[in-house]
Amino acid sequence: MANKQDEEFLNDYTLFQKLTDKQSSEEIQDTTEQLEILQKKYSDEYLFAYQLGLAHLNKGNMERALIMYGRTLDLNPYIVENKEFMYQYAFILVNNEQIDNAKIVVERAEQLPSDEEYQTRLAALLESIEQN
Repeated sequence: MANKQDEEFLNDYTLFQKLTDKQSSEEIQDTTEQLEILQKKYSDEYLFAYQLGLAHLNKGNMERALIMYGRTLDLNPYIVENKEFMYQYAFILVNNEQIDNAKIVVERAEQLPSDEEYQTRLAALLESIEQN
């Protein structure tokens, strides 16, 4: 029985990797449904929630992206050390009209080790927040 579970997990993880690769190479077809299934199956794994949130972000579904990014934070509070996650999260918050929360996230992201390009992106996001 353990071998069957191991094989099932390996197959699911392989599928997850393929779906993630499609997202990162911008070959996003309809990976969202498959990621939804995997996220429900592995609901205690933050990477599944994060990738599903990213899929929703890439499709412009900001409300669902916000839910999944919140879930990601619940499962792994240390993800606040990931600068790309923080930028994306602030962007999602802005698009969900949660301006005060977005400012907090940007301020936290500014403290992370990063390069000049990242700091420029953050500054532009903060400027757009303040214009609202």
